[in-house]
Order: sequence, then structure tokens, then C-alpha cells
Amino acid sequence: MPETAVPALGPDATGVGWIYQYALVDRSGKHDLAQLRTLQDWFLKYELKTLPNVAEVATVGGMVKQYQVGARSGEAR
Repeated sequence: MPETAVPALGPDATGVGWIYQYALVDRSGKHDLAQLRTLQDWFLKYELKTLPNVAEVATVGGMVKQYQVGARSGEAR
């Protein structure tokens, strides 16, 4: 590490340190679990982390959308 680095312990953000739990529920039935998880991962998580004293937002559950990139047939891989 550089001489100017100041090591420090981070906050306890394990399940033991959880203070608040919430669930995203779509009562309208318009969004599936993957859409709710995407909303959590790309929007709500970052908004919640801007609040004072919020060290971590741990996401549990839902369906994680996956993206796969591959070569088209006939192209070199």
C-alpha cells in the first residue's frame, strides 16, 4: 500500500447488522420478479445508499436478469 494510505475497518454490513428490511411487491401484477430485482439493483439501492448512516444495501431474492454475449453463427469464436 502507498505510504499515504490510511487503513480502516468498514462498517458491519452483514446480516447480523441489518436494521431494516423491506420487500418490493407489485400488487398490480404488471411486473415480474426479474423486473422488481432490476428496479432494486439499478435504482432503489443507489438512492437508499445516499441516506445518512446507510452503510450498505444488501439485496436478497428475486430473479437476476442475465445477459449473454456470443458470436453469431459462422463467425470465429
